[in-house]
Amino acid sequence: MGRDKTGAFRTAKSGASSASAAAMVASMGGGGTGLTFASFDPSAPTVDQDLDPEINMVLKKLSKRDPTTKVKALAELAAFFDVSGGRDEDAIALALPQWQSCFAAIGLDPDRRVREAFFATHKVLAGRVKRQMAKYVKPLMLPWLCARFDVDPSVRSAANASFSAFFPPNKVAEALAFCATDLVRGADEMLAHTAQTLCDPKLYSPEEASETYERCTAATLLALSHSLDQLPDDKAAALLLPSTALTRPSFWKFATHASVLVRAALYTLSRSIALRAPALLDPPAPSA
Repeated sequence: MGRDKTGAFRTAKSGASSASAAAMVASMGGGGTGLTFASFDPSAPTVDQDLDPEINMVLKKLSKRDPTTKVKALAELAAFFDVSGGRDEDAIALALPQWQSCFAAIGLDPDRRVREAFFATHKVLAGRVKRQMAKYVKPLMLPWLCARFDVDPSVRSAANASFSAFFPPNKVAEALAFCATDLVRGADEMLAHTAQTLCDPKLYSPEEASETYERCTAATLLALSHSLDQLPDDKAAALLLPSTALTRPSFWKFATHASVLVRAALYTLSRSIALRAPALLDPPAPSA
């Protein structure tokens, strides 16, 4: 069954300057609307009291445990977010704080139909409010990347379509560099979990907890590998330097994990580290 916890991936606030944020997303294009530094200020107040009541009501359905309810709610939201729904971009953008809050939780949902429907809807939303969504890119990046490496082909396809619609191919490396600190921090937190700490036993069966943990762990490792492969040399070499996961003995035990998904993902990441950031594999210097 689904769950409504949102703490698996930390949505830390940006520490980058407004200027660098504006430059990154402005270069991607903003639908013809000028971008301002305020668009990227994580402390800027969010006004949601004027959120369309219909959208608000349907968003609340995403916290339900029944997957069919969530899939239907996502279809309703896609219709609301679409141009044909009759709502302008500013009205739709008021839903972004709530959308962000459920982003990681939906990514953890054990039902692949929910995950697929979510990213199909996300593509519609991102296409309408690209400029307004820019300030949410950092906390969204890791779960978005993880969905691109989901075990289910339909989920991967939906996530890739939404990602490609938002980020032009020639700007992906720049976006990953912009989100690097949050991406690595979130990955560290995810990789510190066990199936028991990631999945509430009141909401997940043992089988669902195990499958969800393995899927999310493998996807996180692959997201890090992908980021290393996409970044320029200097950024790739520095990406994982702040990581605490790589310094934990438990990290390398993924190589003998019972799940072939996890083992293969670790081998893929290890290859990327060896090619793009080999210094990370050097043994620690002897203490004085």
